[in-house]
Amino acid sequence: MYLLYVDESGTTHDLNQQYFVLAGFCVFERQGYWIANQLDQIAARFDPADPAAVELHGSPMFGGRGQWRIHPKEKRHQAIEDALKVFYNLIPAIDCLQA
Repeated sequence: MYLLYVDESGTTHDLNQQYFVLAGFCVFERQGYWIANQLDQIAARFDPADPAAVELHGSPMFGGRGQWRIHPKEKRHQAIEDALKVFYNLIPAIDCLQA
C-alpha cells in the first residue's frame, strides 16, 4: 500500500492571488516510520521535550511567525532545508548508463 499526502497553497476564489499550487507525494507504507523519525529529529531541535508539538510548516518557519518567532532565521531556514532533504532523499537514483 502507498500513502498519499496532498496539500494546497492559495485559493482559486481570490482573483488577487496570482498562483494556486496543489502538490503531493506518495510513499510506500513502510517508509512512513522512517520519514516521521527524521522529521521528529528536526522538530526536536526546537522543542526537545515535545517534538510532536512542533509543526514543520514552511510559511511560518520561513517568515518567523507564531512559534517560530523566537528562533533565529538561520536555524529556521536550515530546518526547512533539512526537512526538504528528507523527501529529496526518497527519490531513487537514475542510472543513465543502463539501457
